[in-house]
Amino acid sequence: MLKHNRPCIVVVRLRFRGKRRDFAVPLRSNIAPNVPKDQYFALPPRPTTRPGCRHGIHYIKMFPITKAYQRRFRT
Repeated sequence: MLKHNRPCIVVVRLRFRGKRRDFAVPLRSNIAPNVPKDQYFALPPRPTTRPGCRHGIHYIKMFPITKAYQRRFRT
C-alpha cells in the first residue's frame, strides 16, 4: 500500500449492485501515451515518469478491496 513513503492507491466508496463497496484506484507514473484520456485522470509528472508517458489516477485498473487489506494513511 505504500511505495517509497507515498500511497500507491486511492480508495473510493461506490454503490455497486445495491451495496456500498470500497474500490482501489491505482496511482501510476508510466501510463502509455496511446491509452485513451477517459481511462485516467492526469496529474503532474513525477521524476520517475518516462518521456512521452503520463502520470495519473488510472480508472481502468480499479478493483474491489476489503477492509482487511486497508490501512489508514493521514496526510
